[in-house]
Amino acid sequence: MDAVTRLHRQLVDYSNSLFQEGILDNQFGHLQQLQDESNPDFVAEVVNLYFKDSERLLNEITVALDQQNVDFTKVGGHVHQLKGSSSRFIFLHFIDLIESKIIVFFYPILYLYIVTA
Repeated sequence: MDAVTRLHRQLVDYSNSLFQEGILDNQFGHLQQLQDESNPDFVAEVVNLYFKDSERLLNEITVALDQQNVDFTKVGGHVHQLKGSSSRFIFLHFIDLIESKIIVFFYPILYLYIVTA
């Protein structure tokens, strides 16, 4: 077995394990089907765009949460954008986890904000 065949086999095995763990889903499979010889880097480009956009949104969430008076509408909008792009991609369960952590962490603050408003 030559090196290219071994690498391809490793990629297939790794992809299969990510599907089994629920990290990848059918959306990723559909994305792979769109890649062809005319655009061999299609999946890598889409994944790269997703990570750049996610990094931007996470930075915006961080900035919004660092404000003295947190605008929860703004935070919620950023989380919603992140969740939306993730649902079209592959990492929805990670976003659900992040969203739940944000809710658990900020619920007492949000509750006080609502009660005292």
